[in-house]
Order: sequence, then C-alpha cells, then structure tokens
Amino acid sequence: MLDVLHYFSSKAKPITFALTAATLLSGCSSTIGTNPFDVFKKGFGKSEVTTIEDIIAKSERTKIVKSGDGTKVGVQTRKEVSDNLQSLGINATALSRADLSGEENSAWCRYLQKSAETEATIVGSPSLSASTDDEGSGSLTIGMNLLDFKKAQLIRQSSEARCRAHTASKKIEGTLGLAAEATSFAANWAKQDYIRRNLGALNQIQAQAHSYVSNGSITVQDKNSIATNVAQLKSEMNRARAEADKRKDLPSFNINQIKSRHGALVEATNDLQNIDREIRTADSLDLSVQTGYRYNGQFNDQLQRNDSDGYFASVKVGVKLGAITHRRAELEDQAASARLDALFEENTGTVWKSGFAEKSIANSLVSLRKSEHSLSDALSQTNDTISKLADADRAEVIRARLIAKIQRVKILSDLAAVRASINQLEENRKKIKALSN
Repeated sequence: MLDVLHYFSSKAKPITFALTAATLLSGCSSTIGTNPFDVFKKGFGKSEVTTIEDIIAKSERTKIVKSGDGTKVGVQTRKEVSDNLQSLGINATALSRADLSGEENSAWCRYLQKSAETEATIVGSPSLSASTDDEGSGSLTIGMNLLDFKKAQLIRQSSEARCRAHTASKKIEGTLGLAAEATSFAANWAKQDYIRRNLGALNQIQAQAHSYVSNGSITVQDKNSIATNVAQLKSEMNRARAEADKRKDLPSFNINQIKSRHGALVEATNDLQNIDREIRTADSLDLSVQTGYRYNGQFNDQLQRNDSDGYFASVKVGVKLGAITHRRAELEDQAASARLDALFEENTGTVWKSGFAEKSIANSLVSLRKSEHSLSDALSQTNDTISKLADADRAEVIRARLIAKIQRVKILSDLAAVRASINQLEENRKKIKALSN
C-alpha cells in the first residue's frame, strides 16, 4: 500500500501538468467550476455552434426575413434565386421558424432514437484493456477520452434532430402527394354522386323512349341510341366511383398538423449541421485519462521490482491540427450553407417542390375556371335546346330532346367534378402555404 501511495505522490506533478495542459489546449478556463466541454462552443476561438442566421448570411440561395416588429423570423430565397424560380412561375414564400412540439413518435423516430442511444452507450463508456508478452510483462488498464461524454450527448441530440427533419419532410411530402390524390378523389366522387342522384331521371328518359316506340313516335333505332347514351353515362359513373373508392381511405393533414413544416425542416437541418460540426471537433481532440496495474516480472540488481511495476495513472492530451486551421472553419461554413441551399435546389429541393406545387395549383385553377365557364355556357345552351324542343312531336325532335336531357345530366356531372376540383385545389393551396406560415 505504501508503494502505491509513493507512486501516486511521485506522479502527482506530471499529472497536474498534463491536466493543466489539457485545459489550456481545449480552450477552457482553469477556473474551478468551468464546464470543460465549453470547447465545443468556443471552437478554438471561433463560434462552433452556428445559428440559422449565421448560415443564411453565407447562403447562396436564402436570406433572413423579419416582421416589422421583429417578432417573427423566417427564411426567404435571395433575389437572384427568386427570379429563377419566378421564371418557372414559382413564388417562394417566407418560412417561419416556429417552435413546434407534440411530434408523433413514429417508428422511424424510435429507430433513430434507440440506435443513437445504443451508439451513445458504447461511445460514452470507458475502455478496459489488458496486454501481455512472452517475457511475462503485462498490464491491465481502464480509461477513456473524457470528450466521449460530450460526443455521446451529441449522438443523442443528432437522433432528435434527425427525427424532426424526418417528420417535417414526411409531412411536406405527404401534403404535396396527397394534394393531388385528394383532388382526384373530390372530382370523381362529385361526378359519380351527381349521376347517382339522377339515375331516376335517366331511367325515366329511357321509359319515355320505350313509350314513344310503342305509340310510333320514334323508331327502335332511336330508342337504342338513347339507351346507349344512358349506358355510357352510367359507365362513367361506375368508373368515377371506382377511382374515388381507391382514394377514399387516404390519410389527410389538417392545417395545424402541417403548419410551419418548412421552418421546422430548416431548423432541423441547421441543428444537424451544428451537431456534425461538434462531433468532428470531438473526434479531433483527445483528452484521455487512464489507470491500471503494470507487471513486468523483472527484478533489478537489488532483487527489487522495477519502478514501473504497480499501479499507474496517466493523462493524454492531443489535437488533430487540421481542426484548428482557418481552412476547416471555411469548409464548415460552406458545408452549412450548401446543406441549407439543398432545400431550395431547383427540381430536387424539398422547399422548391412546394413552391412549384403552389404554382402548379394556380395554373390548374386558371384552367379549371375556364372549363367551368365553358360547361356553364354548354349547360345554358342545352337548357335552351330542351326548352325549344319541348312541344315538338316529330320523331327526330323527340329523339334530340331526350338526348339533350341526357346531355344535361352529363354536363352537370362534369360541372360538379370541376367545382369539386376547384374547391379542393383551393384547400390544397392553403395547406401548402401553411407549410411556410
């Protein structure tokens, strides 16, 4: 026991020096009570944790926007990017960075969390090692890099940020994908619903045609032509019903569920970049402590064991020089801005796709309103035709009047589909705008 105390006493000075050197090298204060992991925030004299504002200031595609009273901060594309987007008819709106809570604990998020917890448990634990050689010398050592505690914490934070990014991305993708499906459902359901509610009128037209054949007012061929028109309309009803049934159980998102998802994605992307930066810093530093027992099986001339035998402790301090270069800082900033710019990349960026979808909806609404106007004109003309042919009793006129009545049902069913599409597209546009609100 005395030998052990003598050893630690003789090693006290170098250990104290090593700890002091470690403190200075890591950029921390040697004052008692200072968090030794502040190196991750100081970053060798430069801010290591970068805010969204810092990244956007260097971004090629985005800029910060604030409300008049400064209470709302968001992200918007720069003028040159906006001009490019607008050349494609895209209006990229500001992206709120609202703090969102209550995210679903999805299976993928649980996977990320449990995998990160597993990795953090391994990374943040000490290492136990033993060695020996053919001369009987050996050692048993336990130790760890103290910065692994911080790295384990960062790994856990990374899983949380990846979960937020995943949830936001899926809500955005779901909003864009389900919007088209919802519009198709609305149109097909409205069409089949109108025809189904007017099946009685169609059957009555067929019955009238049959009675007109009986009294010789129209020919059998005329009756068959009318029956064919009714059958075609019923077939359209069945097809529309089948298409609607394919989509009737699709999930949907209300505005509160998807509000500010663009901002949530931008924040999660920024957080991930900061965490990756800190993990790289942790990997570049070595502040290891270890203790153990060493036995070499040899005796000196006085038949006493060598001084290297027995318990020992050591501190190791190191840094990869590339971590403290100005070049590294520049590359980190460039990577952060590029990571954010990827969200706005033409054709592939998640936020860009939302802007494109919003413009596509606007174009579709213009086209649908033209169709609504054309169908309204056709309906008016058909009603006039039916009115003008109401009192005629010639075979060709009776046939034309009955076919016009069938045509009116078809036009009204198409008009119902168009109006349902317009209403759904307006709702879709509100939801896409909500992604950025």
